[in-house]
Parts: sequence; structure tokens; C-alpha cells
Amino acid sequence: WGAITGVVGYDSVYEEWAAKARLDVNVNDAFSLFAMVGYGSYDEDEGIYYSYYKNWNGNWAVWAGGSYKFNEKATFNLAASWDQGFGGDLVASEDFDGDWGIAANVDYEIVKDFHIIPEVTYTDYGMVNWYSNLTGSNEDAAEGFGGMLPFPRNF
Repeated sequence: WGAITGVVGYDSVYEEWAAKARLDVNVNDAFSLFAMVGYGSYDEDEGIYYSYYKNWNGNWAVWAGGSYKFNEKATFNLAASWDQGFGGDLVASEDFDGDWGIAANVDYEIVKDFHIIPEVTYTDYGMVNWYSNLTGSNEDAAEGFGGMLPFPRNF
């Protein structure tokens, strides 16, 4: 049917911790979904917003997505993410809505164990928008499209 998994980590260098819980659901042989939530501490007073166990901004983050297997060779994948961004006294703006992104790819197996995976992404870093608006700099730097074309090979 799927799985429920979780992990907790503690970064002894920054003395911060993080935890994630994930739900995977196999709808049928071709279609699967996942959802994940993460929570982690950070020390705003010290300017430490990340750790080795929490690579998102703010305390909370959410990820969700799914895969659809068209046939034995091609699978479409879609995923979205959101994190709280920096909160508290650092951001005193009603316009700040965190960071979010979306990615889509098609994993196509050209021959056994050799794939091509064209991917497109869009990301909006709300903190950069907030800071750009505050300073009057270019707010378009906070968002953008990306892509890649890897050819992974398993041996």
C-alpha cells in the first residue's frame, strides 16, 4: 500500500534538531503519491537558520508529489515544496509568505540502467522578495525557472 517513515536528527555543532515524517501511498501499479512534513529548530539570535539535518528556512517545511508510470520505460514525476522561511523579528512583513518551489521531470530508460531525465523547476524565495522590497533592489532575483538534463547510468 505504501509506507510511513520518520527521522529525527540532532546537530551537535549548532545544537539544533530536526524531524521529518513521510507518507507514501501506492494508488495502483502506475500511480503513487507522497507527502512529507518537517520541523526543525533554529537560533534566530545567533543567525543560525539551518543545520546538517535541516536544510530548509524557518521551522516548518512541507513536500508533496507523485509519480505516474506510463510504461516500462517512462515515468512522470511532479513534486512541490514550501518552507516557512525566516520568521520572528527578522521578518516583520505581512507580505512574506515563505519559500516554495515545484519540479517536474520524465525519467525515461533508454536502455537497461541508462536513463535520460529532463527536468524543469520553478522556485520563489519569499525571503529574497521581502529583502528586495525592503532595500529597493531587484525583486525578480527571488524567483526563477531552472532545468537540467542528466543521463544517469547504473553499473
